[in-house]
Amino acid sequence: MPTIGSAELLIVILVAFIVVGPRDLPRLMRSVGKWMAQIRIMANEFQHNLDAVVKEADLDDLKKDALAIRREADDIRQSMTTSLAPQKKAASSDQETPTTKDKPSE
Repeated sequence: MPTIGSAELLIVILVAFIVVGPRDLPRLMRSVGKWMAQIRIMANEFQHNLDAVVKEADLDDLKKDALAIRREADDIRQSMTTSLAPQKKAASSDQETPTTKDKPSE
């Protein structure tokens, strides 16, 4: 954003003094100040609304990503459950059958 230096500001004030005159210059400066305040308020409000929209869009993207990750995790859990089911069944059947240990001879 371009800035106005002290020399440029002095030239603008002198031109305004010559064009408007010393009697109406304070009224003009108040009017310009009010307009500048209104412009700043509108710019801040616009920036705030724009930030809110961007934040909402980011949250929607994050929500979609989280749902996709959850679906993938559910798919992985389901595939692991189906692939490990026969092994789990075999392990549980092994535990149900009693095993006989050899007694030490006396």
